[in-house]
Amino acid sequence: FTLECFINVTSFVTYGTFASDQPGDTNGAGTYFWRINNNTNQWQFQIGSGSGFSQAINSSTDLTLNTWHHIAVTRSGTSIQLWQDGVEVGSGTSSVDFNNTQTLYIGALTNYQFTGYISNFRIVHMLIHFHHLHKIH
Repeated sequence: FTLECFINVTSFVTYGTFASDQPGDTNGAGTYFWRINNNTNQWQFQIGSGSGFSQAINSSTDLTLNTWHHIAVTRSGTSIQLWQDGVEVGSGTSSVDFNNTQTLYIGALTNYQFTGYISNFRIVHMLIHFHHLHKIH
């Protein structure tokens, strides 16, 4: 799968959430947080395993305030990659099954509101390859 959007961060806040299928602070298997990484200038994709959110894949590149960035999470098999502006900025693995029926929340999760703008959010049920992500940027 591929999750992707354009974001423009206007303020870095604790766990400002771009998207999540997590209905609260529970840790259901196959749920995720896609968000700012705890008051840093970077972001993360954090995966619920049913016993916590121990699987966090963090970006290695800062976001710039008041600047549009294209960000994406791709998964093929158990491999997960993070992309920012057409460049891979993080990777990890997870065997968690993301087949759940949770509601998707965009721009906020309980007390973790994203501060900024989100545009062109989409979920694609297939992997979008690097050369396409590079062209989108």
